[in-house]
This record gives sequence, C-alpha cells and structure tokens, in this order.
Amino acid sequence: MLQEIFAAEDGTVETLSFEGEFIEGADFSSALFKRVSFVKCRFVSCVFARSRFMQTIFERSELVGCDMKKSLWTETLFRDSKISGSDFSGAIFKKTSAEQSSFRCANFAESSWNGCEASFSSFIESSFASVKFLNSVFRHADFTGADFFKTPLKGLDFSDSLIEGITLSDGCAELRGLTVNAEQAVELARLFGLRVK
Repeated sequence: MLQEIFAAEDGTVETLSFEGEFIEGADFSSALFKRVSFVKCRFVSCVFARSRFMQTIFERSELVGCDMKKSLWTETLFRDSKISGSDFSGAIFKKTSAEQSSFRCANFAESSWNGCEASFSSFIESSFASVKFLNSVFRHADFTGADFFKTPLKGLDFSDSLIEGITLSDGCAELRGLTVNAEQAVELARLFGLRVK
C-alpha cells in the first residue's frame, strides 16, 4: 500500500499508519513522510536518500541495508526497532529519539545530531566518523566497536554505556570533554600507552 500511495501523492505520505508492510528494493528518494507510523514493517535494500521524516514513528520495524544518505529526521522516534547495515551518511537528526532499538553496522558518517536522545539502544560496529553532536543524550547505549574518528565527544556522557573497542584518531582528541566512569577511564588510558595499577 505504501508504494501505491507514494506514487499517487507525488512522493508525499502524510498522517497515515502502516502495519506489517514488507518492501524490498523500492526507491523512495526525496520523499516526505509526515506524521506517519510504521508498525512491524520491514524495508530491505530500499532507497530513502534525501527523504524527510517528520514526526514519524518506527515501532517494531526493520531497515536492512537501506540507503538513507542525506535524509532529514525531525521529531521522529525509533522504538523497539532493528536497523542494520543502513547508510545514514550526511543525514540530519533533530529532536529524534531511539528507545530499545538496534543500529548495527550503520553508517552515520558526517551526520549531525541536535537535541536527540537514545536509551537502551545498540550501535555496535557503527560509524560515527566526523559527526557533529549538539545537546544530545545517550543512556545505556552499546557502542562496542563503533568508529568515532574525528568526532568531538565533548559534552556527551557515556558513563553508563559500553565503549569497548571504539576507533579514535591518533592522539584521541575526540575524548576531550567526554564523561566516562572510572572503569572506562582505565580502559581508555591504554590508548595513550598508560599502564594503570
């Protein structure tokens, strides 16, 4: 049903709910989704490049290997959803939230996050290279194996999150101003060649 509405409304989908949709290989480039709800939907290898998502909800849904490059996300919520191997490079996130969701092997390189929140969510082996964070909060997040190359983490609090095996630049300048717990500090000290007794 989504594809038919997208085609009929010239790329605009507004104030609608979709449940149980399975869509593979569809092109939704430059679409506008406003006040849309996706429940138990699955998108595989779909293209949403330069699309806009406003006040939209993804609940118990999946995005697998999708192209989300340079998309815009405003007041959107991911709840209990799985996003794997999808490309959000250059995307803009504003007041967008994630709750109990997984973003495994996602590419957020060169994206920006303003006023966003993520709680009890996983970003295992995802790329946050050259990302801009502003007024954003992560609670109980899993960043195991994530890449933060050239991403300033100042002002963020990762003290209740997992950060084992993260990638940083030589000198680890990304860590300046980041809040961590004592155990994490010991682990990060090894990146500087320090031995803590």
